[in-house]
Amino acid sequence: MSLKDSGTWPISPGLEASPPESGVWIDIETFGFMTAVGIRYTTDGWNSFKDVQARYEGGLDGERSQWGVDLALQDGISLVEFVVYGDSNSGRIWDQGGNHTVGAQSYWIQETERRFQSGEGDYSDLSSYSVAMWGSSVCNGTGAEGGKSWVALLEEQWQRMNGPQIIQASYPGHNTNDKERQQEFDKIQGSDFVVLCLSMGNHGLERQKTEESAFQITQWYLNDMFYDQVADSDPESLIHRIRQMGAEPIVALVYPKGDYQKRHCEQVVKANIIQQSWQVPTINYFGSVNGGNRFNPEDCQWTDGSLGTLNTQKDASHPNSLGHREMYYAFPPDLPFAIKAGKETPAKPEQDGGLNIDTGYLGIVYEAEFPMTSFTTQFDMKGDALGVIAMVHLAGGKSLQLINGKEGIFLHSDLGWYQWLSSHRINWTNLAVSYSHARQVLSVYLNGGLVYERRLTYDHSPLYFALGNPNGSEPARDTISFRNWFVNRTALHSEEVALRSRTDWLGAGSLDIFAPLAGGIQNRAQTLQRLEYRTEGRPVPSSRENHYYK
Repeated sequence: MSLKDSGTWPISPGLEASPPESGVWIDIETFGFMTAVGIRYTTDGWNSFKDVQARYEGGLDGERSQWGVDLALQDGISLVEFVVYGDSNSGRIWDQGGNHTVGAQSYWIQETERRFQSGEGDYSDLSSYSVAMWGSSVCNGTGAEGGKSWVALLEEQWQRMNGPQIIQASYPGHNTNDKERQQEFDKIQGSDFVVLCLSMGNHGLERQKTEESAFQITQWYLNDMFYDQVADSDPESLIHRIRQMGAEPIVALVYPKGDYQKRHCEQVVKANIIQQSWQVPTINYFGSVNGGNRFNPEDCQWTDGSLGTLNTQKDASHPNSLGHREMYYAFPPDLPFAIKAGKETPAKPEQDGGLNIDTGYLGIVYEAEFPMTSFTTQFDMKGDALGVIAMVHLAGGKSLQLINGKEGIFLHSDLGWYQWLSSHRINWTNLAVSYSHARQVLSVYLNGGLVYERRLTYDHSPLYFALGNPNGSEPARDTISFRNWFVNRTALHSEEVALRSRTDWLGAGSLDIFAPLAGGIQNRAQTLQRLEYRTEGRPVPSSRENHYYK
């Protein structure tokens, strides 16, 4: 059972708590030696309470340590209120502050459940709908301990949202050939959505010794998935057949495998790019657990704990529990809600202009409603106005900023570094910042080319993304134009970043935000996520928007 927000979180500058699915994580800033950390909680409005001591989980970044608490709650409990305490040599410290710091996990529980329960926003009750998982062993949960597969985690999240029920129709070894067996479709008959989560490993990709034979595996997989007119015993594609059943298909992209080599990797990346070219919602699990980039030796393999990465591999064919969790974060939880609300798969429009913003005191902000660990933010910009071009605000109060300085474009971080990226660009310039939590690597691209890469060895979960300077207060002398803003819930491959920067290919896998920024800030991605104008750290009233950006 999950903790729910009481609406009055007693969080102070020294103590920051955020509840995951079955307990509380507490981040402690080092302001004194703590002999014990814990929570006092109540389930009946403080008529009674219990104290639970937390367990030490290790240091985070030299300034913070992490503690965990697990609570055994009875069925039927819908509300838990708690306060954090720390014991030191000078006595017990009670957290008396207001809720001014909220981590990604607690933000989701606080804002999303409150928004849903109050009837605000666009969330409908989908509890009578069903999503069938039609995949192989990874989709069936192999490698995850304690039943915490990515599917199980997603199901828990949907239960909190009155979301759809999950029908598990996956089994080890499943591949596209099974589309020719009627009993496979009998399992998913009546489903409203069908998630296709298959591996080309079950087609034998890793056994191919030549580039040509690896290419043939890719053609087999794509033909069965998307193309109706092919020379096999059943010319009807999986996508077509699912739609004929009255269901909405969702495609999970091909994920890594521990024994893929470069010739196999090239086909995996190619297949994933093609799958995102169809008018079908896609989930980019590949980027959330991929061990490499740019077809280096680790590319298309699970991160395995070597070379400074996290270990997401159970064995060559399967992710472990951490790998499943990373894959879970790549799935936009509001995707089925957006589809039922009538949002279609987006397309990049033809446009020459963009949205002009005075970056001295205005920004467009996407505040992530659901937690993510990896991300990619990518956009076009034009102009040489000095100041903040874009930023990513991270957990722990840190940020990454792209800045137009006197000597060019810089990447600045209050983590303690500053990197020159490029001289000023007169014409439209495409910028992308991508972070792989599993790889622990931040990558920056300019016009599709990698210009900077840095290892980040601790948690940098994003809380919000911005174009311009939402915290500024002083108007600049000039403006910067922006267009085609993307935010993905996963790290993109270098080939994907490059293709998106120079073509109309969208890269829609795990896409939270796509805003063309032509005449407004509407989000066209298949989610219910929103953008807003902010100045001096506050939202701009809709009645004043034209004053700020025109």
